[in-house]
Order: sequence, then C-alpha cells, then structure tokens
Amino acid sequence: MKDANGFTLIELMIVIAIIGILATFAIPAYQDYVTRAQVSEGINMVSAVKQTISQIYLEDGAFTNASNGDPNIPTATSIVGKYVSSVTVTQGRVVVNYGNAASTIITSETLSMSPTDQGGTISWTCRFSGNDRFAPKSCR
Repeated sequence: MKDANGFTLIELMIVIAIIGILATFAIPAYQDYVTRAQVSEGINMVSAVKQTISQIYLEDGAFTNASNGDPNIPTATSIVGKYVSSVTVTQGRVVVNYGNAASTIITSETLSMSPTDQGGTISWTCRFSGNDRFAPKSCR
C-alpha cells in the first residue's frame, strides 16, 4: 500500500497565516500608492494650463491676466478628471480641487501651484493641503 503524500492541515494553516501577515502590510501600502496616483492626476491635468500661463506672462509681463476668464484658459469646471472636480486659475495661480471618484482621504483637498519669474524663466512652487505622504515629490 502507498502512503498518501501532501500537506497536513497544520502546514496549510501556517501558510494562510503567513499570507495574512503579509497582507496586513501590503494593503495599506497599496492604498497609499493609489491615493498618490490620484493626486498626480491633478498635476498631469494642469500641464497645458501652466504652459498657457507662461505664454500669457511672456506676452503681458504679468500674471494678472492669467485667469479662468482668459479665452485661452478653460473654465474651472471644464477642467475635470476622474479624481479632479475643478481647476481654478486666478492671476497665474492654479488650484486643483479633488473630488469626484477620489479617495475619501483626499476629497476636498487642494493642490496649488504658483508661478514665479526667475529672470526670464518661470518656476512653479507646489503645495498640497493634505497629508504630505500623499503629495507629489515636487510638493513636499
């Protein structure tokens, strides 16, 4: 007669326990990753707006005309995405408002980007109103 080969119940329970322990670390890390990806949608959405603001500054010499009312800058509610509810532009300053399908962690948070003239070159400073661990590296 041949002996049955296989795993014992104890061995299978140990494997399940190990998987459970690994999952307790992996799931929160994955949720943080997903939230950071949602925040980065805002930066990607405003890249064209930032270029338009730079052009307006080069033509006018000031950021005062770079607002949502400008013909080259869309209205705040027309710049939306899956996680971004609106993008407000006021005198060159861009404010991304999160909402829609965004994680509850970042819903109602904002990402603001302000232009500065660096002697002919425009640099952008970034601030995220929420927890710094979800902010893009350029905003920390």
